[in-house]
Amino acid sequence: MPAWDGRLSKEEIEQLAELITSQPARPVKWDMADIKNSLQVYVKDEQNLPGKPSYKIRNMDDLMAVMGRGHFSDGENAKVIFFNGDNHDIVGEIEVDRAPHIIDFHPLNKRWAYVKTDGGRIYKVDLYTMQATRSVQVGFTGPSLAVSFNGKYIAAGSFVPNTTVILDAETLEPVKFFNLKGVDLDGKMVEADSSRSTGRHLLSQPS
Repeated sequence: MPAWDGRLSKEEIEQLAELITSQPARPVKWDMADIKNSLQVYVKDEQNLPGKPSYKIRNMDDLMAVMGRGHFSDGENAKVIFFNGDNHDIVGEIEVDRAPHIIDFHPLNKRWAYVKTDGGRIYKVDLYTMQATRSVQVGFTGPSLAVSFNGKYIAAGSFVPNTTVILDAETLEPVKFFNLKGVDLDGKMVEADSSRSTGRHLLSQPS
């Protein structure tokens, strides 16, 4: 985690603590319509992308990704850096809006990967040209990201709000939405955070 010491004075820290402890919690909403409306397309026609890597690499399995979390994880200089594992040459960088947290690769097509940031945005990355082709906001935090074994779907969960969404892996369009809440054994309504295992479980269920 970044070092925060010295960023706030003692008085500012006390004011921030007072604000956090005195203000009532407010529910955060981000539903299917919000996710759909947040989709950004950077490459309109992916069919016109080159059919092979634009850099020298023996095998795409040698590609390594390093999360550059940026300055205090707030988005400044936040990027994913890709290396050729054979010679450690940098072959590309993908800038993202917040600190990148996790990456998952398409199981059948080696040109595609998916990056999720601490801020809840998912980027579809073309590993051949080292560029993001589209992105979508699935929530506001949470590291949950999983790609189905057939490469058709992505499951992405959030801590804020407590939700999981299934996306079309090709378009990043949302196809199914889950509010992670229900009644427990004592009859109380409870919510749950979404983890990577939650996404894997949902993707393993029959459609």
